[in-house]
Amino acid sequence: PDNIAVVFEEEKMTYRELNEKANQLAYKLRKLGVEPDDKVAILTQRSIEMVIGIYGIIKAGGAYVPIDPDCPEERIRYMLEDCQPKAVLLDKAELPVETDIPLINLFDQTIYTGRAQNPEHVNTPNDLIYIIYTSGTTGKPKGVMIEHGSVINLREYFVKTQGLSETDIILQLSSITFDPSIAEMSMSLLIGGALCLISKECQQDTKLFKEYIMRKHITTILITPLHLAQVDVCGLKTLITGGSEIDRELMLKNVHNCKVYFNDYGPTEATVCSTRWKYINGEMSLPERVPIGKPIANTQIYILNGNDLSGIGMPGELCIAGVGLARGYLNLPELTAEKFVRNPFGKGRMYRTGDLARWLPDGNIEYLGRIDEQVKIRGFRIELGEIESVLKKQTGVKDAAVAAKEKSGDKSICAYIVSDQEIRAGDIKDSLRKELPEYMVPAYILQIENIPVTRNGKLDKRALPEPEAASGREYIAPRNKTEETIAGIFEEILGVTPVGIEDSFFEMGGHSLRATRVVNQIEAKTGVRLALKTIFTAPTVKLLAKEVEGAKAKEYIPIPQAEEKEIYPMSSAQKRLYLINQMDDEGITYNMPAGLEIQGRFDFDRMKSALEQLTARHEALRTSFH
Repeated sequence: PDNIAVVFEEEKMTYRELNEKANQLAYKLRKLGVEPDDKVAILTQRSIEMVIGIYGIIKAGGAYVPIDPDCPEERIRYMLEDCQPKAVLLDKAELPVETDIPLINLFDQTIYTGRAQNPEHVNTPNDLIYIIYTSGTTGKPKGVMIEHGSVINLREYFVKTQGLSETDIILQLSSITFDPSIAEMSMSLLIGGALCLISKECQQDTKLFKEYIMRKHITTILITPLHLAQVDVCGLKTLITGGSEIDRELMLKNVHNCKVYFNDYGPTEATVCSTRWKYINGEMSLPERVPIGKPIANTQIYILNGNDLSGIGMPGELCIAGVGLARGYLNLPELTAEKFVRNPFGKGRMYRTGDLARWLPDGNIEYLGRIDEQVKIRGFRIELGEIESVLKKQTGVKDAAVAAKEKSGDKSICAYIVSDQEIRAGDIKDSLRKELPEYMVPAYILQIENIPVTRNGKLDKRALPEPEAASGREYIAPRNKTEETIAGIFEEILGVTPVGIEDSFFEMGGHSLRATRVVNQIEAKTGVRLALKTIFTAPTVKLLAKEVEGAKAKEYIPIPQAEEKEIYPMSSAQKRLYLINQMDDEGITYNMPAGLEIQGRFDFDRMKSALEQLTARHEALRTSFH
């Protein structure tokens, strides 16, 4: 009970403290009527109180529904209306949208009073533990319902395959609105280890990130391949990648920094992880393409060509069965029936992922991509149809299409719009941000004459032009060396030329991970390390150059030159030092002389007494110079 459970920056909380506070919150929630399968929403930024909130909901018997407080108000309103929570937990006093739902401020210390004993256990393995919303083709997110038994199965598998113990310190990189956070909490708080929460600024800053994992003695990290490419990890016991396909070279570059490496695969509908591939550095050969491994415990994988099983090496749709499957989608029975079908090869249901894969001769699985319109961008699962439907609602847009395109070695969302009037990309992005989270806002928006279609009337993706960054601003060339350097960095990272000083990094396809590269390049070429948040407040070449020059100016503060005069007045302290120096020319000017031997007509005793009386009266004359 006295082991550290949660760490956030310099704050720490033991298991005893976490348990007692979660219990006190649980009793408050039960008074509000929370029972098994009831939902409680939680909208918080990263904090120890966030973890207390999650555990309080679970201990009360309910299911927690994490909602990103930075989401547009319309999206927050939809999710609250869809899940109908019994309460909403916040990290402040107010909710961004109006509601009659009871609100609880997790930072209100009056919440943590009263009974602290464990409440009566009311859940079964088949009750809901959480609902996570993912992107939906209808233009609205869909809630994936996961039960207790699925999380416990995941926890048991992690213990057996990773040798986890109470000595492990797990880094929580993922937001609680995404399912990798379930794995991070399962590997720590359900085992007795420590969960170490990292701030957004530290998470996205390469230098701070490396220092943080070393200072906190992190043993395990679960990270997306794109994020891994931006940071430096070292000294780990276990490195886990997931969320998207990892490049072989990137994996080889990082496996020497850890004892064991895992590549995980799994959709939200199957409780985070369905397959896992293990690699121990130097103990096995590495295939040309990094596999996603074999099914985890109590999970069955089928690769189907239509309704038939595919043979070894034959591509097909990856389907999942077993105890990890979600109950389905909240309030969407038709979509649930479409995706969660009867398992024709065994008991229970089977989830059709829409992922393309094939069996390898050694029993591992190789991921080949997507079959449908769903894509993975920087680890986020996105339905392009949702973005398209929001685009078509924008003023002036007659038609729209969305595709995922490869640009500068990075997969990005590209939107194509048709309009009778000229529409600036930045204006469209600003409108989309009112309804979509930032990771779903297209990096590139191109205005074209019409949307190309195939003979059968479907979108012809091959005919769509390649993405080009366009801020819609007049080109203004760099005016000095610093602006030239930053413009060159933008051109290199965004694959755009030329870049003017008024062009915005984010309007030309930039995002948070690319911003990390910009910070690193600026430091390498100018010697100035800017905080990552600077790019968000100063996104243009002109503004960033000003920040760099300002930082350089702070480092060099010239000594002001005194006005040249024939006579300079002395301060009282200077007069005292001068007088002492004249009295003892062998002494050290900045110290009282050890002995006073005055030759001439001065009376030594009277002079000494006068000086003592003078310095006793005036503070300035007692100034010490060391």
